[in-house]
Parts: sequence; structure tokens; C-alpha cells
Amino acid sequence: MAVWALASLALMFVMLGLNWPVTPMMLAAFVVAWLGQVVGHRIEGRKPAFLDDLRQLLIGPLFVLVELFPAMRDWLLKQDEPTERS
Repeated sequence: MAVWALASLALMFVMLGLNWPVTPMMLAAFVVAWLGQVVGHRIEGRKPAFLDDLRQLLIGPLFVLVELFPAMRDWLLKQDEPTERS
């Protein structure tokens, strides 16, 4: 999550350096992303999980990171394995 946040901040500062209107672009990106969510759930035929459980809102960004970075998936799976205690 920290890497994603830093990358987003870096992109924002690049956009500020280009003197582009940042706020409308960020709002447009947000709206497009949510529309993608709606279309995806419509295609899938299921409602979003966060409508039943608000904790799912926190799991969504983690799911994207795990899909983008398979090494993170392997590390998370290793953390879930039981460890032997002596």
C-alpha cells in the first residue's frame, strides 16, 4: 500500500510540474475507475462485496496490489502458513 501511495504521489507531482489541471484529472480518474468497477460487477453478475461488509473496502486495494505484484502474493501466503514452535 505504501508503494502504491508513493507512486500516486509521484504521479501527482509530475502532473503538477506539467501545469495540467490536477484536480479535474484526478476526479476523472476516480470516476472512470468506479465505472470500471460497476461494469465489472455487471459482467460478473454479482454485487460488490463491500455492500455486505465494509471491511471489504480495505481488501480491494490489497487485492489489486497482490495481482500486480506476484512476489507479494507469495510473501502473504508464506505469512499465513503455520510455524513450528519449539
